[in-house]
Amino acid sequence: MASINELCELYGSDKCPKIGHSYAPFYDKIFADKKNATAVLELGVGSKEIMGNYIPNYIIGSSLYVWRDYFKKAEIYGLDDRLDCDIKEERMHIVIGDQTKEEDLQKLVDMAKEFDIIIDDCSHDIEDQIFSARYLLPYLKTDGIYCIEDVYNPNINFKRFEDTFSEYKVETHEFTKDRNDCLVIIRK
Repeated sequence: MASINELCELYGSDKCPKIGHSYAPFYDKIFADKKNATAVLELGVGSKEIMGNYIPNYIIGSSLYVWRDYFKKAEIYGLDDRLDCDIKEERMHIVIGDQTKEEDLQKLVDMAKEFDIIIDDCSHDIEDQIFSARYLLPYLKTDGIYCIEDVYNPNINFKRFEDTFSEYKVETHEFTKDRNDCLVIIRK
């Protein structure tokens, strides 16, 4: 079975060091015991219009293909505000919407009921990240993992996440200094 890092390289996801961030090798570790997950959500599917500027031959929704192949039993859910992200694939369910609109997040909840893993790779704006996490954390399964990628200003924002979600176990990771290669993990 391919690792998350290998799948990110295969599909062209910027979650791997070869293409962009340092998340994939870390995910290989923290998701190793989650291979039987049944519901994985990623906020931010990834459109060609945005990602194509950074990754030549970008595949729309590359990370969703990674999750589909890695989590063999999971239904994969995605949310994005761009129409070209409406992927029609088996086991993939896309909502075209906004991560700061309760009604759009609720559509995802109505589909899945609860999630094993949630990854926020959407707007990268801390207010949006906090809004989505507040709304979706009640729908994260016990022992679930909520990942917030691309956290800017970690010296300030890591503390903000720790304070805002103090009832949960919050981990912060800065992989590369002076970049947004930063990740917050919230465990239920």
